[in-house]
Amino acid sequence: MKKALINNEIVIQVEAKAFPVAPPLTWMDCPDDCKPDWKIHEGDLVEYTPDELVALEAEKAELVTRSITLCRDEKLFGGISVNGIDIQTDDLSQQRLMAARIIAKEDPDYIVNWKSENGFVTLTSTMIVFLADAVRAHVQRCFDVEKIITERHATTPYLTVHGMKHAFETYFQNLSE
Repeated sequence: MKKALINNEIVIQVEAKAFPVAPPLTWMDCPDDCKPDWKIHEGDLVEYTPDELVALEAEKAELVTRSITLCRDEKLFGGISVNGIDIQTDDLSQQRLMAARIIAKEDPDYIVNWKSENGFVTLTSTMIVFLADAVRAHVQRCFDVEKIITERHATTPYLTVHGMKHAFETYFQNLSE
């Protein structure tokens, strides 16, 4: 009897013998004709019907598509570090920094006490402009990578959210260099 590697009640791999895996993956005895994409139904492994397989593939593709935006937002709102100052990059922090940037461009003597993730720092107008530009570049890079990943997914779909996230991170790092 073969072993089926199960994730979320779906067979993802069939092997002659089990090997160590981490949860949520588990092993289950399976018939010799078992294949990936079979499912657990009432405790037994069964094949999906052709219609169920089409629906499952569409559901997987939609999950990956929705996850692209979530991945972008996770990266976008994750904050950045500039010259040792950890800056939040959520929408409200961006608005506040851009408002400070406008004043800093008008008044070269403008100074603010800014609360960063490391505590309060005193920022000169030059530093404000520099930090605001760095945050803006970070935000744009997040959207640029989302565009790349979305276009790639449209032509050669990512099969898993994990694969898409890895590609997102790789492109993000390459654009950051």
